[in-house]
Amino acid sequence: MKVLESKIGTYATIARRSGENWFVGSFNAVQPRKVEILFDFLPKGKKHRTHLQRRRIREHPY
Repeated sequence: MKVLESKIGTYATIARRSGENWFVGSFNAVQPRKVEILFDFLPKGKKHRTHLQRRRIREHPY
């Protein structure tokens, strides 16, 4: 696992690899935040496919 960017209690963007597949996730606290992710850890000269999924929790579940 690789931490791409983080600030304790605020947000974290992580990447992990399984075989040749990379999985990237970004988790955010309460305040909305724009995220830019640099994919410079991926192999150069190859095509890559991205699937983006967004989930919003409107209220605290606790």
